[in-house]
Amino acid sequence: MVSGCACAPGLAVRSSRPGAGRVARASASDVARRDVTMLPAAARMRHSTDFALATRGGSKAGRPLVSGRLLIRQDSEEPARVGFVVSKAVGSAVVRNTVRRRLRHIARGYLGLLPRGSLLVVRAAPRAATACQADLAADLDLVLEALLRRQGGVVIQ
Repeated sequence: MVSGCACAPGLAVRSSRPGAGRVARASASDVARRDVTMLPAAARMRHSTDFALATRGGSKAGRPLVSGRLLIRQDSEEPARVGFVVSKAVGSAVVRNTVRRRLRHIARGYLGLLPRGSLLVVRAAPRAATACQADLAADLDLVLEALLRRQGGVVIQ
């Protein structure tokens, strides 16, 4: 078996012997105690009109793994929202959803840097499916830095 991460290729090792007993599932209280680092529901773009506004009117920047569009609406007092576009070129539904979850996890850390009322669309390139988390984070960091610089926002340091 080969590892799926491009950063550290190598052999994957089973964590237990084949045929070993099943692991008990987490209870609801276990899940509640975990530190969940998800993108808040209020910060997610869900309507096609928001995606259209950001892609048509926003500035753009791109890297090999991700590209982005940012529209800062000066007159809006809504919280910043982030949307994700992961096309079928990235892979199967399972792969696309995995890439989307990974990007959501990374994007959560940038919510505080985005001005109120801004709309950010992050598009995953097909290579994002095989990239490791560090490479995705680095590309998204560079994309957001370029977008904020162009819009006159805060520069990431």
